[in-house]
Amino acid sequence: MSKYIDSQSTGKDKLECPASSKMIRLIVEYITHHEGKSPDPIQKPLRGFKMNKNVPSDWDAQWIDEIGSHRMNLFRLAKAAENMGIRSLIDLACAKIACLVKGCKNRDVKRILVSKPTTDMLIL
Repeated sequence: MSKYIDSQSTGKDKLECPASSKMIRLIVEYITHHEGKSPDPIQKPLRGFKMNKNVPSDWDAQWIDEIGSHRMNLFRLAKAAENMGIRSLIDLACAKIACLVKGCKNRDVKRILVSKPTTDMLIL
């Protein structure tokens, strides 16, 4: 993240950030856990519906599953990671999204990926 901030520095007192404070906290938690190092890559194709079958780290699986329980936060996290160029976090979030839609029919995928969830929609 510091590489991103350094590259965006304009010398002004105010720093524009492409993510909400909640997403920044999640990104800092992720980077801190991994001590600034990229984790082992996620094997492709995904091996199952559960994240612990798809990622080498149990912590990553639990962490992204918790975020994925509120899918809009998952989508926001993926977008924030993309904006900041954090490849391993983009891959983790996208793998979780893929697990959510894996094996679903088209109408169910549309319900999962809809941008404005309603109370009667499927929440995974």
